[in-house]
Amino acid sequence: KGEVPATPDFTPIRRVSGKAVKTLSFTQSEEVKTNRQGKMNIVDTQDIAFELSAETTKQTIFFLGAALQSNEVSATVTSSTIEFTATGMSSTAADFADFDEGSYVFFAGSTADGNNRTYYISSKVSDSEIVTSPSPDTVVAAGDSITVTSNKLVSGATQRYFLIQNRTKDTSRVGELAYESYYDQQVGSANVEIGESGIIGNTVNFAGDSESEVEGYAAISGQTDNAADTSDVLSATNNVVRFWQDGTPLACLIKSMSIEVSNNLIDDAAAGCGTERVNGDFTASASVVARNRIDDSMRWKEDFHNLVTHEYAVELKHSDTEFTVIQIGKGRITEHSMPDGAGTVATSEMTIAGEEDLRGITVAVYKNW
Repeated sequence: KGEVPATPDFTPIRRVSGKAVKTLSFTQSEEVKTNRQGKMNIVDTQDIAFELSAETTKQTIFFLGAALQSNEVSATVTSSTIEFTATGMSSTAADFADFDEGSYVFFAGSTADGNNRTYYISSKVSDSEIVTSPSPDTVVAAGDSITVTSNKLVSGATQRYFLIQNRTKDTSRVGELAYESYYDQQVGSANVEIGESGIIGNTVNFAGDSESEVEGYAAISGQTDNAADTSDVLSATNNVVRFWQDGTPLACLIKSMSIEVSNNLIDDAAAGCGTERVNGDFTASASVVARNRIDDSMRWKEDFHNLVTHEYAVELKHSDTEFTVIQIGKGRITEHSMPDGAGTVATSEMTIAGEEDLRGITVAVYKNW
């Protein structure tokens, strides 16, 4: 923080709209003019803040992790001593030492293909035995080479700072490009929008200190470019594997979901020094539209009336072998509606997440890539 990297390497941002923007605000002099001429407009403040809209890819999952202010913790075990039991998995080794109760884990390598899937750890009996939801599809003795993965990002307080650069075609400049570079940019908030169909959308809001601008329009000396992210764009129809509630897969009950996390950055101004952005209170919420099944039509309203808290999660598929789970912990329904009318009746609700008792987190992202 506070300086431009000596040899920055840039990764192209995949986006639908938005770019880094500097905004200037002016204040008009109140001097009394006796010559009937206009009053002077004086530059007061400048602000660097902008929103990027994008389609969900692996890159937008990365920015969601930045919004969570989390360092990724990777955990992978490959073992031939893991047995699939009627309630979970066990091993003669401490294969589950790095996996926590309440987390999501990804299994691969079983000769029973139905066992190769995402599981929620309902209970961790020991470092060598876990109880999962759902239970394994097939009981299989140890012997297969099983890989268990859970690369985790959780809501925390490790701020990440980015150097963001706009590049604009300008034939009057060296290389026919103009460069606008802004350092110390952090993700203030991020949103994931999963509709009933269509592409899963994302918005990422950046904000930086008011003085965090590289002067001029030249490239930064020594800068290089990384390869662009080429992961698939995700759609609601083809890439949402399932929704979860309290670690239990929901059988097509959730119609759509919007997840938002925010650090509620606060402007901290000081005369002669510009404005810095500091963390406010972290907040997370999920807006859910759910089906009302006639055999249990009051399930959502009853939870609202009885102040029941739930954990929600959505599982996304990037490829046949790569998955991500976004988990919102300990959510209480704060708004609920179940309108009357002809046709199907859906429930709309807003869930505000709080700190989870078990692990002391609010939001987590799990992935096996």
